[in-house]
Amino acid sequence: MDLEYYSNVRNEIIEWVPINSSQQVIEFGCGTGSTLAYLKETGRASYVCGVEVIADCEVKAKENKLDEFIIGDINEIDFKRFDKFHVILLLDVLEHLYYPFEVIKKCKKILKPGGMIIVSLPNIRNFAILNKTFVKGLWDYESSGILDSTHIRFFTDKSFRKALIQNIPELKIDEFKFNYDEYGNKIKKLFTLIPFFKELSVCQLLYKIKQN
Repeated sequence: MDLEYYSNVRNEIIEWVPINSSQQVIEFGCGTGSTLAYLKETGRASYVCGVEVIADCEVKAKENKLDEFIIGDINEIDFKRFDKFHVILLLDVLEHLYYPFEVIKKCKKILKPGGMIIVSLPNIRNFAILNKTFVKGLWDYESSGILDSTHIRFFTDKSFRKALIQNIPELKIDEFKFNYDEYGNKIKKLFTLIPFFKELSVCQLLYKIKQN
C-alpha cells in the first residue's frame, strides 16, 4: 500500500482552525495523521486523536506523535468512548458511507459548544464527470478521485446543503469554499468566471459547520 496517499496535510482547511493551544481535535479517516500533527505543531491543538480504518497507517501515525490513534470503522465505533472536541474533521469521508448524516449526528454529540465540524466532499457536478457521462456515456470508477471505486454517496453543493438541513437542522454551514481543478485549458478557467458554470470547475466542496 502506498501510504503517501494517506499522508498529505490538508492545507486547504488549516485556516479554519484558529491558533489555540488548548483545543482538542479529532479526525475520522485521518490516514497517517499528518494533518493532525501539523495542527498541533502550529499551535492549533493541544490534543489530537485520529481514527482510521486502514491498519497499515498505524506505524506512520505513531511517528507523527498523535496523542491517540484508533483503528476502527466509523460505522461501528462506539462514540461514547470519546470526550468532546473543539474541532471534528471529516475530510473525504462521508462519500464512503451508506448513512453519512447519521455519522454527522454522532459527531454533533461529541462537539463542544462553539466547536466546528469541517467536511470535504468530492463534487459530482464537476465538468470532467459530466463530460464522461453525458458526452461519452461512461460511468467508469477509478482508483482515486471523484469516481473513486470506494465511493458510495455522491454530492453537489446544493444536495449536501439540502440534506444537512433536512437531517440535522440544528447545524448550519458557517463558511464554505471550493477547491478547483488544475486549469488545464482556457475553457475550464473561463467557467470559474461565469456564476452558472462556476461549480463545474470545482473538484472538492469544503464546509465549516457549526451549531445554530
